[in-house]
Amino acid sequence: MIRLFWIFLLGSFMFLINAVQCQPSGTLKIGKDNFYFDRTEVTNIGWQEFLYYQKNKFGENSKEYTNNFPDTIIWAKAYKGERFFSNRNKYSKFPVVGVTKTQAENYCKFRSEAVTKIYGKKVVYSLPSKSDYTLVINRKKSVYIQSANDYCKVKKNKIYGLCDKVSEILSDENLAFGNHINESDKRCSVIEFKAANQYTGFRCKATVQK
Repeated sequence: MIRLFWIFLLGSFMFLINAVQCQPSGTLKIGKDNFYFDRTEVTNIGWQEFLYYQKNKFGENSKEYTNNFPDTIIWAKAYKGERFFSNRNKYSKFPVVGVTKTQAENYCKFRSEAVTKIYGKKVVYSLPSKSDYTLVINRKKSVYIQSANDYCKVKKNKIYGLCDKVSEILSDENLAFGNHINESDKRCSVIEFKAANQYTGFRCKATVQK
């Protein structure tokens, strides 16, 4: 079961290998520094992989597993009454919502462990800061604001949804960045975030140990 689990993770966290660098899958390198930024928010299927890992490592009655469930009432409000644990979740590639900052940080730790264990290179994932988002916007001319209707049309050289879809939890205390699809003003901004809600998800940044 454990071996099958690690194979399952390869689809989400494998490295893209080329002659120049190892780049964590799903990220885009920003500038010349050792700084990688998720192209999209963490998805519902990504969160389900996280829970699958916690359940297998710690047990289905463990707090490491049960304390990381999203708020399913909030989640259902965001996704038209769909059930998060449904085997046929049609929103699997949409941003996970209804999670707290602590839960998002737990996901970052899990992802760091999973990628490092598979590839033998220390990869550290964490929540981006307000200054990280500013850096991304200033440095990447290829930043593209994805339409809320185009979740599955993601190109590898673009960063999506920074000011659309959902706001994103920051490492800065009680703050989130961006916007969400129910607001008419789509300008990027820093907003207050104190609790899980249906309008806020997150993405990760990554560094690779050389």
